[in-house]
Amino acid sequence: MIELGWSQQDILNQVDYTRMKNAEGQAYFRTENVLSNTKGILQALEKYYKYPAKLPAMIWLSDSVPGKPYDLRAEKMSDGSFQLKWEVENQDARVTFNVYRSDSEELSTDKAENILAVGLKQPLINLIVPDTDEAFYYYITVSDSYHNESEVSTPAFFYHSEMVK
Repeated sequence: MIELGWSQQDILNQVDYTRMKNAEGQAYFRTENVLSNTKGILQALEKYYKYPAKLPAMIWLSDSVPGKPYDLRAEKMSDGSFQLKWEVENQDARVTFNVYRSDSEELSTDKAENILAVGLKQPLINLIVPDTDEAFYYYITVSDSYHNESEVSTPAFFYHSEMVK
């Protein structure tokens, strides 16, 4: 592969500039340079991409929103992890699920720090229990093949503590 004379700072300046201009994102060519950490670019970009990202809805192809998931359950597993499990009506093979977490019943799906996982293919996820004495509300949404996202589910509340309260 021919490596041209770009610097890591060139890429970081471009990210800063596009964010300042409120661009909807960036594309990296060659992705191989990013994934192989050429010039340390993968590590440098980690500070910009701390959270999972959802793909934007393609409303020009379809603006139909899937139904929201229901019967969300949180259960502590015998291995110390916990599992979120939920139900959906008419699960199409093309739908995916997004998991959110909030420390209050108020949830903004627009805040990246609330996203735990995106693109799940099955209506369940096993998570590591945080080593804290905290409680969180967990929410699920469904995204169709056009990335139209449902309303959030009714939350499941989970208290992460070994102490009996």
